[in-house]
Amino acid sequence: MPRHEVRGAGSGTTGRAEGVAGQVADKASDLAGQARDRVLGAADDVRARASDAYGDARDWISDMQRDQRRRVEDLAARGQERLRGHRTNAEQFVQENPLLVGVVGLAAGLLLGALLPRTRGEDRNLGPYADELRGHGLRYARDFADRGREFVENALDPDNLNASAQRAGAEPGPAYQGEERAAHRL
Repeated sequence: MPRHEVRGAGSGTTGRAEGVAGQVADKASDLAGQARDRVLGAADDVRARASDAYGDARDWISDMQRDQRRRVEDLAARGQERLRGHRTNAEQFVQENPLLVGVVGLAAGLLLGALLPRTRGEDRNLGPYADELRGHGLRYARDFADRGREFVENALDPDNLNASAQRAGAEPGPAYQGEERAAHRL
């Protein structure tokens, strides 16, 4: 075979090889593009899911925060209402029983005064009468405290409360049970 024919045959083979190589390169480029598109699509999908999950979590936290704020506000309102009610009850008790409140205050003052140590001025001015006055003060304090306790026990006695309610025309409370009385003792 002459040389120029070999060259021509080699050129054809080279051309075909270049064509096949070009086709393979195009196919590889197409496959790489498809893979890139799939990866980008998957990344977009993951990003969208993460964004949705973040939005759901943010909404859930916001709802929980709102619910807790409402609960706290409700508890605060109920606490204030109860405080007003207790204050009103205490004021009403003082208005209805001023003498008892005065007696209890006097008894508490006498008791505290008797428990405090004597001063030099008391010893100098009262001298021998100090012990006697202290004893009288303690007796009066105990007396007033006992009377106050009895009054409160009678006032809180379910039988007396039911009788008062019936006189006032209201429905009586539950029937008296012996265990209840112990809960009302001071």
